[in-house]
Amino acid sequence: MFDWKFKILFDGECPYCRFEVRWLQRWNRKGRLAFEDICSETFDPDLYGLSHDDLMAVLHGVFPDGRVIRGPEVFREAYRAVGIGWILAPTGWPLLRPVFDWLYSLFARHRVSLGRLFGRHCDDEACTPHHGQRSRLVSGLAWLGGTADRRNLFRRRLPRPPQTLRKACLNASWRTL
Repeated sequence: MFDWKFKILFDGECPYCRFEVRWLQRWNRKGRLAFEDICSETFDPDLYGLSHDDLMAVLHGVFPDGRVIRGPEVFREAYRAVGIGWILAPTGWPLLRPVFDWLYSLFARHRVSLGRLFGRHCDDEACTPHHGQRSRLVSGLAWLGGTADRRNLFRRRLPRPPQTLRKACLNASWRTL
């Protein structure tokens, strides 16, 4: 009935999610993993018995029989489906699992806000899982940059050295060759 063994319900507007999906698609040579963008206009969360807010809060995955899982277990299943489950196996070990689950919950809580730093564009607050609550993490990062444009916070370049210093460095490097 299904060619896929597992389906990821991902946020197609999230730069981190898109990166992970592209990486998994490269490993998905046998088609065992399916992907569905929850931000697509044709996506219906009611098919899975979930709300859009639930899906935006954490990553969800679906088995062909309809079972839904969420959080870090989705990554573990996705990696198993494409044959590289050994990479994330330690994150499921009893002593390490609570640590990695906590780290994922921390990331998931700030994913949308951090995504704005790296290219996510939201015209309104509809795409945030917390409906208008500004992330404390992004608020803290904003004052570091001294600018309202948080996307450029990490794109700033250091000032260039004076022309004479650059020439001196180039000349010195040529002499050492």
